[in-house]
Amino acid sequence: MGWRPPLFRIVRRAGVAALLALAAARHIAFLADRRRIGRRAAALVGTDAALARIHCSTSLAEATQKADLVVEAATENRQIKLELFRQLDQLSPASCILATNTSGLSITAMANVLPEQLRSRFLGIHFFNPPRYMFLLELIPTEFTAPDVVDKLETFSASVVGKGVVRAY
Repeated sequence: MGWRPPLFRIVRRAGVAALLALAAARHIAFLADRRRIGRRAAALVGTDAALARIHCSTSLAEATQKADLVVEAATENRQIKLELFRQLDQLSPASCILATNTSGLSITAMANVLPEQLRSRFLGIHFFNPPRYMFLLELIPTEFTAPDVVDKLETFSASVVGKGVVRAY
């Protein structure tokens, strides 16, 4: 896909974001050392390199303005998630893939009420638990999701993240 985005853009209060960023960097370095992530990802990261590519922000607009992929992991409240996706639709590039990490809400039902221009680049993504040990990642497209969006995310997930991808239909 040619993506070389920041590894994480964390939108939270600065203190919490800094702790999460440090934990994420250490975990990425651990996975790279243990060869649990793809070779390309391992080449891109190390603790210093990962830390240099982690940006913390309290601004959703700043965090998503150049994003290729946003994975939402908000609380399991449909209204909160839908409002976040409506904001992301306005703030992120038109080419940005928007994914939900919900485990309890209907992804199709969410897609049905999202703005029409967003539906083709919206899908579900589920990391099997615990993600640092489990090889699989599930992509859950809706009837509206463009096939090339699923293909791009599968390629990225397999080649950069180092996950085995399962498509759910």
